[in-house]
Amino acid sequence: MDFFLQKIIKITSVPLNRHALIIAALGWLSIAIMGAIPFVIIAYITPDEVAQKYVPAVAEYQSSIFYFKNPLHAIFESMSGFTTTGLSMALHVPTIGKGLYYFIGHIFNYWGELVLLFCL
Repeated sequence: MDFFLQKIIKITSVPLNRHALIIAALGWLSIAIMGAIPFVIIAYITPDEVAQKYVPAVAEYQSSIFYFKNPLHAIFESMSGFTTTGLSMALHVPTIGKGLYYFIGHIFNYWGELVLLFCL
């Protein structure tokens, strides 16, 4: 990533504030995109029949895992996990399956809290 930033930003003797803003923004964006990759992959490889098994029989809605086929929803879910906002694109969380639920609840939220702890 440093190689690409050096090509984009002119090298000066003293880094400017705008350089720091660009690096921070690209860092957060790249983390959100990398965190969204498992959501999109799981949403596309999970068969419809398997995803619908997590939905109660009397319910009239589909599994929330299908929302993650949209990359924007997956990026939002990833960013909300890293920033520990608690927001989710999954409308009915129990319908996404235990593996993805563990990934969202434990890995992302605890990772975000760990980052905040070290920043303080």
